[in-house]
Parts: sequence; C-alpha cells; structure tokens
Amino acid sequence: MENKLSHIHFYKNLTFGTAFLLSFLFKAYGQDAVFSQFMFHQLSFNPANTGNLDYARFVSGYRNQWPSLNNAYISYYASYDQFVDKISSGIGLAVNRDIQGGGSFSKTSIDLSYCFPVELNNNLKMNLGIKAGVVQKRIGASNIKLPDSNPFFNSTPQVSLADQSKIYSDFSVGTSFFYNEQYTIGLAVNHINMPNEALGGGFIVRSPVGYTLQIGAHYPNKQLNRTNKKLKFEPGVIANWQKGYNYIGWGSTIQYSSIIAGIWFRNNFFVNLNTIIFQVAYSHLGTTISYSYDFWMPNNYQQLRNIGAHEVTFIYLFKYNDPKKKMKAIKCPKF
Repeated sequence: MENKLSHIHFYKNLTFGTAFLLSFLFKAYGQDAVFSQFMFHQLSFNPANTGNLDYARFVSGYRNQWPSLNNAYISYYASYDQFVDKISSGIGLAVNRDIQGGGSFSKTSIDLSYCFPVELNNNLKMNLGIKAGVVQKRIGASNIKLPDSNPFFNSTPQVSLADQSKIYSDFSVGTSFFYNEQYTIGLAVNHINMPNEALGGGFIVRSPVGYTLQIGAHYPNKQLNRTNKKLKFEPGVIANWQKGYNYIGWGSTIQYSSIIAGIWFRNNFFVNLNTIIFQVAYSHLGTTISYSYDFWMPNNYQQLRNIGAHEVTFIYLFKYNDPKKKMKAIKCPKF
C-alpha cells in the first residue's frame, strides 16, 4: 500500500512540475512582482513619482516570499532618482530582479524613467512620467532535470533541458496629482507595448497591460504640525489589476520621532482578505531601514497557511549641503 501511494505521489509531482515548466517555457505570462512596502518603491509602480522629492533618493529592497518553500520566490530592487534643475524634470534608474526555483527561473529589468512637473494652480500640481526598460527573461534549465518516466525500473535516463533566454523592451506611462502637498493620487499604465515574453520559437505570449492606482495622504499638514512635529500619520491605498489578477493594498504608518510602525492589508477586488502586513522602520537624518512580514491567510489550501513573506527596504536621501538651495520638485506624501 505504501509503495502504491509513493507511485501516485511521484506521478502527481511529475505531472505538476512538467506542466509548470512547459507553461513557463511557452505559454505562461508573468505577473508583475508585488512589494508590500509599495510606499517606498515609487519608481516601480509609477514613473510620475520620479524626482518628486527635494533630495536625490536611493532605494534598495529585498523580498523573500514563502521562504518555507526553499526560497521559491525572491525579488531584488534598487533605484536612484532626483530632480534636475537644468531640465526642470525628474530622472531615475531602476533595476528589478525576480528569481524563482532557486535561480532556475529569473526575470531582470533595467528601467529609465522621466517625469515632467506641471503646476496647475497654487495648490494643485501634476506630474507626467514615462518609463522605458529592457527586460531579460531566462530559464537556467541546465540545472533542471525531468525525472525518468518510470523511475522504479530505470528504463530511461533523466532528461535535461537547454538554457533559454529572451530580451525585450517594455514601456510604461503614468500621471500623479498633488493637492496642497498633502494629498496625492496617481495612475500608471504598464507594459503599454504588450511585449512578447514567450520563450521558445513559434509562440507569442503578450505581457498584459497592467494598471496601478495609488492614493496617499499625510497628517497633520504643515500648518497643523507646529505643535507636534514628531508625530506623523500617513495612510495609503494601492490598487493593481493585470488581466485576471488584481489586488488592493491599504493601511497606514504612524511615525513618532524616528520610529515608524504600520499595518497593511491586501485583498482582491471582491474584498476577500488574504494578507495582513506588519511593518516596523527606523528613520533618521535621511536614512530609513524598514522591515515587514506578510501574514498570509488564504481561504483555500489550508496546509499552506502562515508561510508568509519577509521584506526589507533601505532608503537614503542625498541632502544638499546648501540650505538656501531649493529644488523645484513637486513634493508628494511619502506614505
């Protein structure tokens, strides 16, 4: 009986693994990486956020999703952006890398972003942004071996696959509105050229257009912040939809002096809560280090509960030595 069950278990894993691999090679399209600390990864979601601070900004991030599954999904992120007075615009560079299956599957992108600010009136400002990138999608298949179809008798050797790689371009646009330097709303349209990301000749799999909506605020405003400058309350919402996949992230951070604490929630458009995110951070003199943990609570697959995700973000602001220097960037809430 035990031997029979092991046969069934093996063929089940073989079928699932082969189907997953073939879908990745030829038919499947990839969804954009999800970062729980979206309030820091501004360039990833909307190029209109490029250079929106008075300081040049460097951000790096690391996310390990479902670490109990042997580091199945790992993402890295780094960006630099600043406002340039000579061209009255913001420019930025971002690098993203997603690794799956211990390096067997990877996706790397390098993006250049440009943002042009427009002052509509004394209280209302607008940013217009565009992003152009180069993406490499790769399968290190030399380390992947499909098991023998009949391993109990060793009738045939294991089958190895060849490495495959593809490079393609990717473009996005976005806009953001800022009211009284306290409230912001932004909309980005990603993958507007719908690049073909399929690996393997003769297949066309278009990357679906993705839409991202961001809403944020910070309290109190400058006028009300005279009595207690140490306390800040910054709620935010992000909504993303890309073909059949959608989610809404919402919550807030509370900062007192240099200590930041936050709680965030993620659910789909039908308000089915699936993730609670706990965040702690320390910020001092332009340097911020933030850690968050995703407490995953799906409705199905109960055996996969609480496998979570760890995420760490580092931010550094290059402040200018001349206190009289005032950049013309349109500042927005940092969530």
